[in-house]
Amino acid sequence: MGISPEAVRNRLSRGTLDNAKEDGTVYVLLEADRVRHTADESYDIPGDAGALISAKDETIRVLQEQLEAEREASAELRRIVAGLVQRVPELEAAPEARESPEGAGEVTRTTPPQGQQEPISRERSWWRRWFGA
Repeated sequence: MGISPEAVRNRLSRGTLDNAKEDGTVYVLLEADRVRHTADESYDIPGDAGALISAKDETIRVLQEQLEAEREASAELRRIVAGLVQRVPELEAAPEARESPEGAGEVTRTTPPQGQQEPISRERSWWRRWFGA
């Protein structure tokens, strides 16, 4: 039947398999279309072994190409991030919102030219707060 003995016992207890009991032995009654001859079946993969090996080799080659492309993309991203990290110390606060030396959280403002809106006060950037700059 292609199932484990425990599965047969469970089906017998649920009553989903026909059975007959003789002298303490339980016989499972199967319909002709449910009978399966497992001894006659071969589990080998049909087809030419050379074709399967060449297909496997082609798949491996394609995966290696994809892996190399991903490695190149990752290296480019690391290069970009390294360049950005080097520029972080170069960044300055906007001229309209420079910090005053006497107060850690205070912001000095310059008066905007005639006709312009007053700039919004900005707090110190996270990296300046973190590193105490």
